[in-house]
Amino acid sequence: MPRRASSRTWTKPVQFLTPLPEPEPTKFCKDCKHYLGPRDGKCNKPEFADGVNLVTGELSFDYAGVLRLKYQKCGIEARGWEPRV
Repeated sequence: MPRRASSRTWTKPVQFLTPLPEPEPTKFCKDCKHYLGPRDGKCNKPEFADGVNLVTGELSFDYAGVLRLKYQKCGIEARGWEPRV
């Protein structure tokens, strides 16, 4: 003879989820004070200098897009980003 289903119902306890933190706004190079503009496309932050021009002695800078791809430099997180004033 098959067992008869119980008339009592069992419910799972309600789990209250903690709200997720607000995501940080995306930091774009165009809004950084070190970005030289779309015409040049380079980032002039001294810590990210690519090297020194041996003729003029000026620092040479890499493109902002390249620096965002390099983890040791600005990276995806935009570690060198500062707001434009």
